[in-house]
Amino acid sequence: MGGVIGGVLGGVLGTGAKPFPPTPGKSAPVRVGGRLKPPKAVIPVHPEYLPLAKQAHMQGPVQIDAILDEQGKVIEMKVVSGPPLL
Repeated sequence: MGGVIGGVLGGVLGTGAKPFPPTPGKSAPVRVGGRLKPPKAVIPVHPEYLPLAKQAHMQGPVQIDAILDEQGKVIEMKVVSGPPLL
């Protein structure tokens, strides 16, 4: 009631304030999954064991969470799970 069919109350389309463009800067990390495939090692790096881990014959999987830059270099990582000596 009181409006215009297909119109905009109180004005014309396209005259409102425009949203600010995103500010350039660091983007947030993107998780692997969906269309983003996990990275593949180009140069294999063999782990260096602590002497105590060698003496105790420690072995097992160690899961890490790593952040890579655009060139694929590790810029940050942390251990998620695995034996503490490894």
